Amino acid sequence: MWRLIDLEYHISVPTKDVSHLKVGDIVWINGEMYTLRDMAHRRLRSLQERNIAPPFDLEGACIYHAGPIAWKVEGGWMICSIGPTTSGRMSALLEATLSAGAKLIVGKGGFEPPFDDLFREYSSTYLSFVGGAGVIAASSVVKVKDVYWMDLGIPEAVWHIEVKNFGPCIVSIDAMGENLYTTVHERARNFMKDYNKKRKV
Repeated sequence: MWRLIDLEYHISVPTKDVSHLKVGDIVWINGEMYTLRDMAHRRLRSLQERNIAPPFDLEGACIYHAGPIAWKVEGGWMICSIGPTTSGRMSALLEATLSAGAKLIVGKGGFEPPFDDLFREYSSTYLSFVGGAGVIAASSVVKVKDVYWMDLGIPEAVWHIEVKNFGPCIVSIDAMGENLYTTVHERARNFMKDYNKKRKV
């Protein structure tokens, strides 16, 4: 059930516990994030299947479903845009990151059943960030700490970034398995059903 009053949190990552976050809450992220898209998810799962550890630690991590626009500058990298990509494409690969210890996943579009059940199983949380706001997201990036699997290309590589006040994000799937997307869809269907019934459509 939704709270009557949604809460706002500033979360430091890595983190061990996100069970206090509930659907509808607003979250601002401070600390470290890893970007993972389709190809990185597939490679991560391939490594797991062969019992090979990846070159980065996802225990307590925040995963961002995104691929940045970045260029090389003196002393490192500059990210000018890093908007979210559609998380649903990673549905079949979701467990690869959650089983590795990730506690927060940021993206857009959410996950449909039965994949949303994985967040309850692994006591993790999904956060939605608005699409089309890649420049705003990039303004929260303090620095690029490292880049892994650059052979996949800049958008598909794993970017280890440090962020400050990344957000606002909305808790869309919480650690109890409550799913904002399915709730909204259900309410919309019921509304249209009642509306059409009254109009005798």
